[in-house]
Amino acid sequence: MGQFERVISMYEAKQRLFHLREYLPGEGDRLVYDFGYYIAYHLGSDTSPRGFVESCYKILERLAAGDPDEGRIFGYRKETYVRLRADIPRIAGEVFENEPQFAESVIKLLGNRATH
Repeated sequence: MGQFERVISMYEAKQRLFHLREYLPGEGDRLVYDFGYYIAYHLGSDTSPRGFVESCYKILERLAAGDPDEGRIFGYRKETYVRLRADIPRIAGEVFENEPQFAESVIKLLGNRATH
């Protein structure tokens, strides 16, 4: 099993995502916090770095397509979701602070996706 497939419990990560304001204080845009909440809501109980990245991208795709089921973070311009996509590495670094290899794998995957 490779570093991108190593599955861990999402219990702590989901708690941190639900309360992202405590881990990323000072964000001028509450949208980042709302995005963290929706990531947490959609994550399973266990996932891999690849699963985390795919979950984030699926959420952003639904939002950009105009999915009204996503509540407060629905209805923005597509550029807003591009900006949120750029925030995923920073969010992952904070949320997986206690799992640095996991965070590193997420960030590597995001970098690879950005170049493809």
